[in-house]
Amino acid sequence: MRVTSIRPLRSSGSRTVAALAMLAASVARAGMTFPNELPGSPAAHQMVAESPEEMLLQFDLNKQDLDETVLLLRGKDGTVYAAASDLKRWRLQTPDVTPLMHNNEAFFPLKAIPDLSYQIDEAHLTIAVTAPARAFLPSAFDEASKPPALAAKPGLGGFFNYDLYAERSSGLTHQSGLFEAGIFNSFGVGVGSFLVNGDDVSRRFTRLETTWTKDFPERLTSLRLGDSINDAGMWGRSVRFGGIQYGTNFGVQPGFVALPLQSIGGQAALPSTVELYVNNVLSGTKEVAPGPFSITNVPVVTGQGNVRLVVRDVMGREQVITQPFYASARLLAQGLHDYSYELGGVRENYGIDSNDYVQPFIAATHRLGLTERFTGEVHAEAQAQRQTLGVGAVLLAPSLGTFNAAIAASHSREGVGGLVLLGFERQASPVSLGVHAQMTSSRFTQLGLESGMPAPRLLANVNMGVAIPHNGSLGLAYVYLDDRGGHPTQLASATYSTELGNLGFVSLSVSKALNQSGSLSVGMFWTKPMGQRTTSSVNVTRQQNRTDVLTQLQRGLPPGDGVGYSIEQGDRRTWDVELNAQNRIGSYMLEGASHEGQTGVRLDVSGGVAILDGIHFTRRITDSFAVVKVPDFPNVRVYADNQLVGKTGAGGEALVPRLRAFEKNAISIEQMDLPFDAKVGTLSMDAVPRFRSGMVLEFPVSHAHDAVLTLALDDGSRLPVGATVKVDGQAQEFPVGHDGVVYLTGLSARNRLRAGWRGQHCDVEVPFPAGAEPLPDLGTFVCKGVRQ
Repeated sequence: MRVTSIRPLRSSGSRTVAALAMLAASVARAGMTFPNELPGSPAAHQMVAESPEEMLLQFDLNKQDLDETVLLLRGKDGTVYAAASDLKRWRLQTPDVTPLMHNNEAFFPLKAIPDLSYQIDEAHLTIAVTAPARAFLPSAFDEASKPPALAAKPGLGGFFNYDLYAERSSGLTHQSGLFEAGIFNSFGVGVGSFLVNGDDVSRRFTRLETTWTKDFPERLTSLRLGDSINDAGMWGRSVRFGGIQYGTNFGVQPGFVALPLQSIGGQAALPSTVELYVNNVLSGTKEVAPGPFSITNVPVVTGQGNVRLVVRDVMGREQVITQPFYASARLLAQGLHDYSYELGGVRENYGIDSNDYVQPFIAATHRLGLTERFTGEVHAEAQAQRQTLGVGAVLLAPSLGTFNAAIAASHSREGVGGLVLLGFERQASPVSLGVHAQMTSSRFTQLGLESGMPAPRLLANVNMGVAIPHNGSLGLAYVYLDDRGGHPTQLASATYSTELGNLGFVSLSVSKALNQSGSLSVGMFWTKPMGQRTTSSVNVTRQQNRTDVLTQLQRGLPPGDGVGYSIEQGDRRTWDVELNAQNRIGSYMLEGASHEGQTGVRLDVSGGVAILDGIHFTRRITDSFAVVKVPDFPNVRVYADNQLVGKTGAGGEALVPRLRAFEKNAISIEQMDLPFDAKVGTLSMDAVPRFRSGMVLEFPVSHAHDAVLTLALDDGSRLPVGATVKVDGQAQEFPVGHDGVVYLTGLSARNRLRAGWRGQHCDVEVPFPAGAEPLPDLGTFVCKGVRQ
């Protein structure tokens, strides 16, 4: 700790007031005691006798030109004390020493703060303090502490989707229809789907799925009743089933990140601006106070990368802090649980049979982030004739990647079996690598494996990706499958992709089944963008001494109304022409195709109906939706995420499909489509719907109903300048101008006006005609019974 007393630091104005205050304080010193010392004790009398002097000094910290006056104490030995409240205001750390009490306030010696120094200029009554960053209190910022968007509580509503398909080929006609119906309220959403197939002879009805879903965003969980798919864990098999499923659903809070997040920190001696970069992409900017700071829970992408901080203080000095990381979606943040519990019957022949539920079962999967680098898992399955239990783990080695392993054991009528799984994954640049192998014994069984059918002895795969700087990317893959049939399957493949600048993009591929002759397949795919929605492509394949060439010109559909097309031409009299169109109530497709002389035509029509505060026809509702209302304003363009999605109808309503559940969807309206007299509260709002549900979004836009009129008196003169007019039901007063002209707003179909001036008043009835121009002149009205 360095202390000096020097000549004036800088020229400044007179400090007469401060000097007189300092002198007065020196003459009349206040009594001081240390803690646990009574005023009447000898020690207290000794402290009074040796009381430090008070100083009123202009204070500056790290040359910030704070220009504030503070009260400091100076002891007989020259020690300078500052009040605890001032240290807190300056964000300096409070020393771990016994304070000096002065007027019931604690003062601490500045020399007790490590590496802090100060200079006192007694002539100009100033003190300049220099403190390192570690002398300040630390700051902490949590990047993940952002409140989730609150989804709107849905009212009672529903929707219906249809997809009608007809095909005519070789003299036969085939029709089919895919239908989906949903109903939602505050208790959740129920969705059912079914398929109708038919030809010239018969029709067949097949139920696909029926599920009621209740989400609990505050708990990050969902409950499903009906048809669902189980959570298979690391080593299980996914099956469709009917029953009950309750488990974690991180999707109900889209901003929630389940994988371990990164932390980074630094120090600043002056107020600074911190820019946070993740893989060289700016993630956020923060203002930090002097002192150590830390930024926790930094969202990152999976794989290897780096977090970089650029710290720039008020003097323009800059420091850069870089920290590498490795993130994996297989890991859970420490202490975080991810689970799923299921009870029901396995479903077979999905899409063929409506109600083929067999093999009742119960299953549970539970994952827990034990540390930031280690996640454990337990998975169990039980049926009447077989039971399976296994454990697994994922371990992060930051400099390498993630290792995963699992072991499981089963019991059935065939006996006891086992499973072992090992894997490694590294996502990095320029080389990424994945290796996985799963081995089972002959008697191992599990959910989804048909009774009597053994599990594969060994299933292994290796894949590698290599990023070639300025020359594209290379991918290599190898798969080995021993299904106990005596002839293992081995498949190797390689792909190379690169950009060709203005010539587009090209991909080359080679694959071969290593234990089969004549299985070599070579392919080349080239595509070139030709506008915002148009692309052309050529696909060439060579297999079994046969070469196929397919060329295509395609134009995609726009987000709103519009048309698109696809034209394909291949070898051996093969062609396909497809015309697509869509408007606000549906999508349409007409296709004609021919292959080796066989010609066919097909037609597809799809759309949807939303039932919420009325009936609304729209395109298929595949996600959530919103009914946008701009009351009494037709033909107003509506945008979702800055993409045109439709216009309001005659009643000022438009339906916006395909909204993301539990997220903020930016909905806006076009101001240029509103009339001159529109009173606009806002042009944009956020829609946050629930899963497969709808909400009403009403924009605060109304007609101003402005008008001008002239008020006259019985004698023909005009109402004098300065008179005021009030409209019944409004608090606002409107002044009368020259020639009795007055401008009014907020008029209704019938209006009662009261005019007043110099203690006189009169009433007049004024109609406002429907469909009037933006600012009509309603004419002259007479206030009867009064004279000017």
